[in-house]
Amino acid sequence: MRISLPAWVLRALTAAMLCIFLWRAVGQWLESPTLTLSLVIIGEVVTLSIYLAARPASNSRVGFIPIISTLVATFFFYVVVLEPGAALAPLWLTATLQIVAVLWQIVSKLSLGRSFGLLPANRGIVTHGTYRVVRHPIYLGYFVGHMAFLLASFSWSNLYLFACLYFFQGLRIREEEKVLIQDPAYASYAERTRYRLIPGVI
Repeated sequence: MRISLPAWVLRALTAAMLCIFLWRAVGQWLESPTLTLSLVIIGEVVTLSIYLAARPASNSRVGFIPIISTLVATFFFYVVVLEPGAALAPLWLTATLQIVAVLWQIVSKLSLGRSFGLLPANRGIVTHGTYRVVRHPIYLGYFVGHMAFLLASFSWSNLYLFACLYFFQGLRIREEEKVLIQDPAYASYAERTRYRLIPGVI
């Protein structure tokens, strides 16, 4: 199933929804400022900035599964519970993990530069920086940050949400690699960089 959607429409809708989320997050931060929420906001601002500057894709995958997995993975934050929850780990640990995760995301997105995007596509093969560690380092940064957020402010609804999110994130990675592996440069890179998401695991 193929779905045609002008790139500028997707970009405008995504930017609008990210801005709405940021407005919601900043509002919650003004009511109850926490380091955890501050780091979430910083990470989303970086995402929005780089996304708006991304170059058009030379090859993309816009079938049903790629679009659904991208939409879930991108807009899941609309149902994240931002109010403080139960702390399952000390703040120094969760804050450190979040800081590392946000910095890792920023470095990864800067490494990717204008090749950053949402839908599975080939916007140029990147193999330097954090891409020497795993093939999808931005998602690794998201994962560490999400787990730190969950440990710092636990709720059952967020646990179920993140479990659902990473099911779809796995689908998204699979769909991205279906596009990228067609490029000989990526095929060679994938042979050198074995792990997709977590070093030594997967």
